[in-house]
Amino acid sequence: MAPGNDGALLLGRYRLAYELGRGGAGIVYGAQDMTLGREVAVKVLQGRPRVPQAAARMAREAQALADVQHPHLVRLLDYGDEGGTPCLVMELVDGIDLRGLCAHHPCTVAETVVILDQTLAALQACHARGYVHRDLKPGNVLVQRGDAPLSVKIIDFGIVQIAGDAGATALTVQGQIFGSLRYMAPEQWSQVGVGPRTDLYAV
Repeated sequence: MAPGNDGALLLGRYRLAYELGRGGAGIVYGAQDMTLGREVAVKVLQGRPRVPQAAARMAREAQALADVQHPHLVRLLDYGDEGGTPCLVMELVDGIDLRGLCAHHPCTVAETVVILDQTLAALQACHARGYVHRDLKPGNVLVQRGDAPLSVKIIDFGIVQIAGDAGATALTVQGQIFGSLRYMAPEQWSQVGVGPRTDLYAV
């Protein structure tokens, strides 16, 4: 079965079960790891797997998640290619994004401090390794609540950039700016001087 369809078996072990969400480039599915018997999240490119820039961006996303391991970053489990389509396998986070949380349950001051502290700690780990997320927004911050202490996970490193890497512009289409307008720093508009401060602006 082709990647991107519910029920497809990817990389010989991950059975897609249901769609979790989709963005500009990828679709994320809840899936079953048939080897280890656990639930995972699988991201596949949406409709343009053979566009070199799109595949390169997903490869960079996988590399960033492999290089930076932190309790408040989504964890990479596997990465591979299925019929020419890159597939990114991550832990399945049981939580709600910050946008949804704020819409249904306004955060207390104490909760807000915890969310900010954990988000900034995760960003610090990324920046220390030279990575800039470039698309930090409430929809990309998952919040786990319940009986356990509140915990966040930053997700979607689809347009991650290595700070100061001029070659990153080769991964974009000429004239196209990636990111979320509402949280985009001025230097991201100009595509000049993108760095850790770009993520801090979004916070």
